[in-house]
Amino acid sequence: MLEERLRKAREARGWTQAQLAAKLNVSDATISRYEKGVRYPDLETLKRLAEVLETSVEYLVAEKPADPDAELPPEARRCLEEFRAFLRHKYLAKDQANGPQKLQKTSGRTP
Repeated sequence: MLEERLRKAREARGWTQAQLAAKLNVSDATISRYEKGVRYPDLETLKRLAEVLETSVEYLVAEKPADPDAELPPEARRCLEEFRAFLRHKYLAKDQANGPQKLQKTSGRTP
Protein backbone atom coordinates (compact mmCIF):
# COMPACT_ATOMS: atom_id res chain seq x y z
CA MET A 1 0.00 0.00 0.00
CA LEU A 2 2.85 2.42 0.80
CA GLU A 3 4.20 2.12 -2.74
CA GLU A 4 0.98 3.25 -4.41
CA ARG A 5 0.10 5.98 -1.94
CA LEU A 6 3.59 7.41 -1.94
CA ARG A 7 3.57 7.62 -5.74
CA LYS A 8 0.07 9.14 -5.81
CA ALA A 9 0.94 11.76 -3.19
CA ARG A 10 4.14 12.67 -5.03
CA GLU A 11 2.42 12.89 -8.41
CA ALA A 12 -0.47 14.92 -6.95
CA ARG A 13 2.08 17.62 -6.19
CA GLY A 14 3.60 17.35 -9.65
CA TRP A 15 6.96 16.25 -8.26
CA THR A 16 9.43 13.86 -9.83
CA GLN A 17 11.13 11.22 -7.72
CA ALA A 18 14.27 13.37 -7.84
CA GLN A 19 12.39 16.42 -6.52
CA LEU A 20 10.92 14.45 -3.61
CA ALA A 21 14.31 12.89 -2.92
CA ALA A 22 15.93 16.34 -2.75
CA LYS A 23 13.35 17.48 -0.18
CA LEU A 24 14.23 14.46 1.98
CA ASN A 25 17.97 14.53 1.31
CA VAL A 26 17.94 10.99 -0.11
CA SER A 27 18.68 9.69 -3.60
CA ASP A 28 16.04 9.41 -6.31
CA ALA A 29 16.92 5.71 -6.43
CA THR A 30 15.76 5.44 -2.81
CA ILE A 31 12.38 6.97 -3.68
CA SER A 32 12.15 4.62 -6.68
CA ARG A 33 12.80 1.63 -4.42
CA TYR A 34 10.10 2.80 -1.97
CA GLU A 35 7.59 3.18 -4.81
CA LYS A 36 8.45 -0.27 -6.21
CA GLY A 37 8.21 -1.92 -2.79
CA VAL A 38 11.83 -3.08 -2.98
CA ARG A 39 12.75 -1.11 0.11
CA TYR A 40 10.75 0.48 2.94
CA PRO A 41 11.60 3.66 4.81
CA ASP A 42 12.46 3.61 8.49
CA LEU A 43 10.07 5.31 10.90
CA GLU A 44 11.88 8.67 10.89
CA THR A 45 11.97 8.77 7.08
CA LEU A 46 8.31 7.76 6.96
CA LYS A 47 7.46 10.69 9.25
CA ARG A 48 9.45 13.06 7.04
CA LEU A 49 7.72 11.69 3.92
CA ALA A 50 4.31 12.32 5.46
CA GLU A 51 5.31 15.84 6.50
CA VAL A 52 6.77 16.80 3.12
CA LEU A 53 3.79 15.30 1.28
CA GLU A 54 1.33 16.98 3.69
CA THR A 55 -0.34 13.73 4.65
CA SER A 56 -0.19 11.31 7.59
CA VAL A 57 1.93 8.26 8.27
CA GLU A 58 -1.34 6.38 8.80
CA TYR A 59 -2.51 7.26 5.29
CA LEU A 60 0.77 6.10 3.76
CA VAL A 61 0.82 2.72 5.49
CA ALA A 62 -2.83 1.85 6.33
CA GLU A 63 -4.74 -0.73 4.35
CA LYS A 64 -7.68 1.62 3.93
CA PRO A 65 -7.57 5.37 4.24
CA ALA A 66 -8.65 6.55 7.67
CA ASP A 67 -10.11 9.64 6.04
CA PRO A 68 -11.97 9.38 2.73
CA ASP A 69 -10.64 12.82 1.81
CA ALA A 70 -7.03 11.83 2.51
CA GLU A 71 -6.27 11.10 -1.12
CA LEU A 72 -7.28 14.62 -2.15
CA PRO A 73 -4.59 17.23 -2.64
CA PRO A 74 -4.05 19.58 0.33
CA GLU A 75 -5.81 22.50 -1.36
CA ALA A 76 -8.96 20.41 -1.97
CA ARG A 77 -8.96 19.21 1.65
CA ARG A 78 -8.69 22.81 2.89
CA CYS A 79 -11.58 23.87 0.63
CA LEU A 80 -13.74 21.00 1.89
CA GLU A 81 -13.03 21.87 5.52
CA GLU A 82 -13.84 25.54 4.88
CA PHE A 83 -17.12 24.50 3.24
CA ARG A 84 -17.98 22.17 6.13
CA ALA A 85 -17.28 24.98 8.60
CA PHE A 86 -19.50 27.30 6.57
CA LEU A 87 -22.35 24.75 6.61
CA ARG A 88 -21.96 24.14 10.36
CA HIS A 89 -22.05 27.86 11.00
CA LYS A 90 -24.98 28.50 8.69
CA TYR A 91 -27.20 25.58 9.67
CA LEU A 92 -26.11 24.51 13.15
CA ALA A 93 -24.83 27.63 14.88
CA LYS A 94 -28.07 29.56 14.52
CA ASP A 95 -30.47 29.86 17.40
CA GLN A 96 -29.79 26.60 19.24
CA ALA A 97 -33.14 26.93 21.04
CA ASN A 98 -34.92 26.37 17.74
CA GLY A 99 -32.80 23.37 16.93
CA PRO A 100 -30.67 22.91 13.81
CA GLN A 101 -31.87 24.61 10.69
CA LYS A 102 -32.93 22.34 7.85
CA LEU A 103 -31.72 22.63 4.31
CA GLN A 104 -34.50 23.81 2.03
CA LYS A 105 -34.79 23.36 -1.70
CA THR A 106 -35.43 26.52 -3.60
CA SER A 107 -37.00 26.81 -6.97
CA GLY A 108 -34.74 29.67 -7.97
CA ARG A 109 -37.76 32.02 -8.06
CA THR A 110 -38.11 34.93 -5.73
CA PRO A 111 -41.32 34.91 -3.63
